[in-house]
Amino acid sequence: MALGEPPNLDAWLQGMAALDTVVIGATTYRVVQGWFECRDLAPRTLKCISASVPVYCLYGERGEQSRLDAAGPTGLTPLVGREPEVALL
Repeated sequence: MALGEPPNLDAWLQGMAALDTVVIGATTYRVVQGWFECRDLAPRTLKCISASVPVYCLYGERGEQSRLDAAGPTGLTPLVGREPEVALL
């Protein structure tokens, strides 16, 4: 049985999602942001969590083919002069 903040947050996010939509929190957003287009919704407050919670709505795939492509929007430093290594990745 799952207890604590994560299951409460998940149940709350599930409850606020409209039909045929996916709503995620900040932790999941950090994992999927390179793979999916996400719209930032206004932060929400919950009774069980003292701070406001960032909320995102998924609305489409980005079409990235590799983890390196997906990591681009996160602001990673580009690999300069490493074309063979990038090609290998």
